[in-house]
Amino acid sequence: MAERDGEIDQWIARVTADAMQPTMLEYFTQRVNDEIMRRLPELADDDEFRRDLHASTVAQLRTFMATATTPSAEYQPPPEAVALARTVARRGMDVQILLKIYGTGRTTALTLLNEIVQEIPVDPELKLAAIVDLWGLAMRWLELSTDVLLSTYTTEREALMRGALARRAETVHSLLRGEKLPVDDASAQLDYPLRRYHTAVVLWTDQEEPGTDILPQLETAAQVVARALGASRALTVASGARGLWAWIATIELPDLDELALISAWPAHLGGAVGTPIRGVAGFVASHREAIAANRVATARSGSPRFTRYDEVQIPYLMGLDRDALRTFVQRELGELASDDDSAARLRETLLAYFVSGSSPARAARQLQVHKNTVRYRVEQAQAVLGDSLVRRRLEVELALTCVETYGIDALKRS
Repeated sequence: MAERDGEIDQWIARVTADAMQPTMLEYFTQRVNDEIMRRLPELADDDEFRRDLHASTVAQLRTFMATATTPSAEYQPPPEAVALARTVARRGMDVQILLKIYGTGRTTALTLLNEIVQEIPVDPELKLAAIVDLWGLAMRWLELSTDVLLSTYTTEREALMRGALARRAETVHSLLRGEKLPVDDASAQLDYPLRRYHTAVVLWTDQEEPGTDILPQLETAAQVVARALGASRALTVASGARGLWAWIATIELPDLDELALISAWPAHLGGAVGTPIRGVAGFVASHREAIAANRVATARSGSPRFTRYDEVQIPYLMGLDRDALRTFVQRELGELASDDDSAARLRETLLAYFVSGSSPARAARQLQVHKNTVRYRVEQAQAVLGDSLVRRRLEVELALTCVETYGIDALKRS
């Protein structure tokens, strides 16, 4: 019997080792998360939530596989899973959301384990015994995980429900849902003037330090942005374990160019900024724009510290259908959509030429090259694009703008 148990342990170790290979782990994670999003379609477009979910799923799978090979070890949910439970609580989501996540994750993970088991050629009796052991471990792991994370959720919700923080968050979410609240009453509840201009900001980090509470850093950053725009403070609401929503109210239209002058800004923080808009409608609309700018920022590599909606609104709108955008870019740019240095220089120069009003001198100053270099590169681009450079100038400029925003790698054909 001991020998048989040893064979089962060895076989389980083999299965879990295979499952932890990077390609297989990513496949597992994608399958689990896709099924969770299918059950929670209202969150499918919430990029911040999906990032927290992805981090939690990867960490949970790794933890389970480690536990499966050492079943006597005491199980503790990884920090990423705790962070996801806090995100659900801080967003004011019902506990059923958390239960759906773990219920769906459990059934999907068990299905995937069963698929792996069935594909490995081994003695049927040994396979059955191993499946029973794996299922038992998985059920115990998920039961303990759910208990701990429900406790985390409850503790976080109770903390939020105490005092002004809860009232502020609930008022903000009510406004974002479009509920009609008396403006002066809502302003009093928020201690924030809703009749002014509002510049919404989304702040986040992708830094992988799940054990660290990042919210104090994000709160500090929000106040730095507020002062840069001429306000004394920002209204803030936590949007998740690694994200913060902020609004800055000003009497006059603020100058968003002031954001570029902020000197001390943590490299691991990102910011997305809506346009300043007045009143309650502006409070909601600017936030919607900041969320859109955040989606652009997280879709491209090498984003600046702040992504402004007024600078990326066309690429954002065109990128809502990414497959259609890829086709558009390839059709309009042809060989200029190549992933090489020569094509990149021609794209950069041609866009600068368009933006400068077809002035080689102004484009040269922007690019810090000689104006004859600009002329030469524009002629090269003309040779590649033919008469479409004149006949379809608007389309070409839009395609160049989208490539500049997202990067050529993101717009390659799949």
